Amino acid sequence: FSVNYGTGVRRTSRDWNINLNNTGAGAPYTGVGFASIAQSELITKQITHTLTFDKKITTNLNLNAVLGYEYMKFTNKGSAMSLDGAANTFGNFGLDYTNYMQYGIASPRNISSYIDPLVELQSYFARAVFNYADRFIVTGTIRADGSTKFGKNNKYGYFPSFAGAWNISKEGFFKSGNIVNS
Repeated sequence: FSVNYGTGVRRTSRDWNINLNNTGAGAPYTGVGFASIAQSELITKQITHTLTFDKKITTNLNLNAVLGYEYMKFTNKGSAMSLDGAANTFGNFGLDYTNYMQYGIASPRNISSYIDPLVELQSYFARAVFNYADRFIVTGTIRADGSTKFGKNNKYGYFPSFAGAWNISKEGFFKSGNIVNS
């Protein structure tokens, strides 16, 4: 039995400004300038449980099986503040305009924040591998994945798979030398 837990935190910050003397066609902040400070945070949490079973059933037949459960949660949020400069809001003191934001008049100041809807994923999975004499291998897998992003009446998707293999290089009639080994 194995349990793995992990948390990831990504924080970003962005400060930027447009100079008072910005010129050019369509320059919206000519003569007034602009400043913005924004930050965001994404927190990811994951826990995975797996139970592995490995058994020699007969002399030639082996079974390897895995059962598992996984849960993931994503939280994304952020905030921003910006200021369209007005007369005398920004000076020519060699400072970044974000240092002037508290002096700007309230009407061109914008403050915003957000928190995205919580996103959760939940998965159940199982796999069985039968190996007969390292010649014939049969694998079956099933996953059931649920998400808060799925439709209200269809919260889970089911994903089965099956596979078979024949390791011909283990057969006595197959004389390939060193060209093919599996």
